[in-house]
Amino acid sequence: GVKSERAQLVEHDLAKVGVAGSNPVSRSIDFQILDLMILDLLFVEILTKEELQARSKQLGIEVYKLCKRLDKGLDTNVFGHQLLRSASSVGANYRAACRARSSKEFIAKLSICIEECDEVMFWLEFLDSIGSYGNVNDIRDEANQLLSIFIASRKTVANSVKNQKS
Repeated sequence: GVKSERAQLVEHDLAKVGVAGSNPVSRSIDFQILDLMILDLLFVEILTKEELQARSKQLGIEVYKLCKRLDKGLDTNVFGHQLLRSASSVGANYRAACRARSSKEFIAKLSICIEECDEVMFWLEFLDSIGSYGNVNDIRDEANQLLSIFIASRKTVANSVKNQKS
């Protein structure tokens, strides 16, 4: 039969992330975990693992630039340090997740990414509420988007693991 326009777009998007012509859920989870992770994003935005690595690294860079603008006081040094530590951890742990040896390890590393992204959002909200450090909304928006991506990815992989056991 004739494929609908939406079906053709999905097929194109699946080919872009490397899962065309296959059932990503039935393939080995350990080797195809990133394909599954990206499937939740197909109708929003197609991201390769490299693009997500770049975005998570860029979050750390943008936070670093923000921290350089903070006043040089004990309080802002403490807050800035916590913010920078959590923001740089997001990229490092996502990179580690991409090298996971098992689905459990992948889920564990994504869970750390989720915790660290949430902490980034906390410290940005905190800094925004105590002083005028410029517009942190762009950084907060990116952290929120990454948080949503990591949560959806973890859910997808966890469900796939669960379905394989059934």
